[in-house]
Amino acid sequence: MKTKRHLILYCLLAALPLHAQPAGNERDNLLSEIEKNNTTLAALRQKAVAEKQGNKVGNALPDPKIGFSQSWANKQTYSVEQELDWGTLSGLRKKVTSKSDEIAELNYQLERQALLSEADQLIVQLIYQNALCEEMGYREERANTLRQLYEKKFKTGDANQLEVNKVRLNHTATIANLMNVRAQRDNTLGELKRLNGNRPIQCTTARYGQTQLPPLANLMERAESISPQLALARTHIQREQQQLQLSKSEAMPSLSLGYEGEFSKIERTNSLNIGMSIPVWSNTRNKVRQQRASLTLAEMEQADTELQIRSDLDRRYNVACQLLEIAAKFRKELTANEDISILDKSLEAGQISLIEYLNEVDFYYDAHTQVLEAERDSEMAVSELWSIFR
Repeated sequence: MKTKRHLILYCLLAALPLHAQPAGNERDNLLSEIEKNNTTLAALRQKAVAEKQGNKVGNALPDPKIGFSQSWANKQTYSVEQELDWGTLSGLRKKVTSKSDEIAELNYQLERQALLSEADQLIVQLIYQNALCEEMGYREERANTLRQLYEKKFKTGDANQLEVNKVRLNHTATIANLMNVRAQRDNTLGELKRLNGNRPIQCTTARYGQTQLPPLANLMERAESISPQLALARTHIQREQQQLQLSKSEAMPSLSLGYEGEFSKIERTNSLNIGMSIPVWSNTRNKVRQQRASLTLAEMEQADTELQIRSDLDRRYNVACQLLEIAAKFRKELTANEDISILDKSLEAGQISLIEYLNEVDFYYDAHTQVLEAERDSEMAVSELWSIFR
């Protein structure tokens, strides 16, 4: 009977695997779902649409002025006047509007990037919590089996009350740890539900996929071509350049064309009127100077953005590589050196006490938890790195 009980104990405690399954494309699918259902992104998309519509205001020529008068001598006068705007006629206002539309879209992309980065970090945390829940569940099962075993041994006189109390407390502690991790996971699921438009998220993955980073030079090149931050800085320069040209056109005299006709029973006269508005008091020169200063500022901001992107990418890449290496080494060492069967044999042979056995098992448990944390931290760093390219 004792041999059978020891065999049960050995089978349940001998293997402490990190039960997990590959993440596959589930993470990308979750991000796509959140992007589709997120109410904040929907509002930001509508905001971009409204901004684009607002940018079109003022692009057309001023409305023509139509006049009519009737004198007591039955003389009628009609007039039509149209102001001409060089910025509109030359298409400069339309070009500025086009760049403003691009800026509105890029601002939306930046907001989207930040929100998806937040969601991805939460998904990384959720996968870690899934793995930890599995690990804590197996620990609770093993602790429960150990408790049952020692309670039976106590009835047969093979264990004392102190040992029974220890295994009971050990089992209670594993239950508390499991409940705590589940509560943390529920909180993460609640955050993801909020981001998903208050729709529940289903994610049972407990393992990250294989992560291999391309060379840093390739990422630098890719960031320069697709980063919305850089695209926004460049578009600001282009708009300021177009705005400068528009300000110069506004410094030119503007024209107005008009038609006037007088009709009476005796005679009928028609005339074509041409007017010119001379920009003497409109302060257009100051507008041009101010626009040149704005262009210089935009160019400086672009240079600063490029520097920040390169610096951030270099820092995030190095951190991600280091943490990935640490996680891989930690898991390899754990797999190669984990042999809890030695503890089982020592306990069975009476070479160590129960309290010594539990302490040694806790050491293995701590190692497993540290591996999971190392993998989570490395994946968090990778998520932060890839946020630049979303």
